Amino acid sequence: MPVKVAIIYYSPTGTTYHLARAVEQGASETGAEVRLRKVHELAPDEAIAANQGMGRTSTGVTTCEGSDQ
Repeated sequence: MPVKVAIIYYSPTGTTYHLARAVEQGASETGAEVRLRKVHELAPDEAIAANQGMGRTSTGVTTCEGSDQ
């Protein structure tokens, strides 16, 4: 039976997202069953607007600069 790994992350600027993907790849390569889950953005719009690395799309979804998320 394969090991089950849950990777739950929050990444407002994309850095932690890239680390989570690397962990996902490494665990998958060893045969683990991996689930990658992003925590929903809870920061207020003002905080997001004040941080140049973060952006919110017209759909209300937060985007991470430099990632495909």
